Order: sequence, then C-alpha cells, then structure tokens
Amino acid sequence: METAVEMSRETYPELDGRGTERDAYRHAMWQALNVLSVGEEATREMANAHEYRDGQPMNDMIMDIHNNEIGIEIGRENPNASPEELSQIILNRISAGDMIILVNNNTKMTKSNGEAIKANDIRGLNTVMWIVLEKKGGNNEKKQNY
Repeated sequence: METAVEMSRETYPELDGRGTERDAYRHAMWQALNVLSVGEEATREMANAHEYRDGQPMNDMIMDIHNNEIGIEIGRENPNASPEELSQIILNRISAGDMIILVNNNTKMTKSNGEAIKANDIRGLNTVMWIVLEKKGGNNEKKQNY
C-alpha cells in the first residue's frame, strides 16, 4: 500500500486524499499492484475486507469498491506492467471518467471526468449491499459473488 500512497501523493500533490482523484488513483494503484503480487482473488478479498469497517459513509464505500474493481481489472489485464506503466493506465482511466470521485463536500458521486454517474456505471454494488447487510444483520454466510 505504501507504494500506492506515495505514487498518489506524487501524482496529485495539490489534492488531499478523501474523495478526490488522488483517492481514486490510490485505490486503483493499490489493487493493481496487489493483483500482480498475490493474484485477483486474494486481492479482491483483501480489498473488500478493508472496506468492511465501521463508520465509513456509504458514498465512500461505493467509490472505494468501484475504484478497487478498476484497479483489479487493470492488474489482471496488465500482468507484466511496471508501476509506472500502471500509473499511466490509471491516469488514462481517470481522464476517461472510469473512476468515481466525490464532490460537494463528499456528498455526491460523479465520474472522474466530471460527468454524471448512473447506477449501472457503478461496479461492485452487490459487494456494497452485502457489506451493509452483513454489518446490520450479522449474517455469517459467505458471500457468493463479488
């Protein structure tokens, strides 16, 4: 994670972390690097477990899980990429609007290129719902699909 944090600070020094392009970049980079080192399944398990924490606002969780999924995809599709190559791919995806960021004091989600977001644009909604239900209901059954 330290590499992803450092690279996000270098790439977006003018932005703070929460809800910004820097946050989206960090999540995607972290997961892309994890896929290269431990594989997709373990990465997804770790990423979702990280989002399973008390007090996280729903918008943050949706944004983080979506951006994690983009990072997992990037890692899977670029198994021999260097961190610098991954960075460029992630920056391209941010410019294209594939990531989610938060605006209006972190109260509204938008695509990373500023376009409005629709529900079918969001990846990982099933995971978000499972986490919410798990936290509220204490369901101990293993989730079937991420």
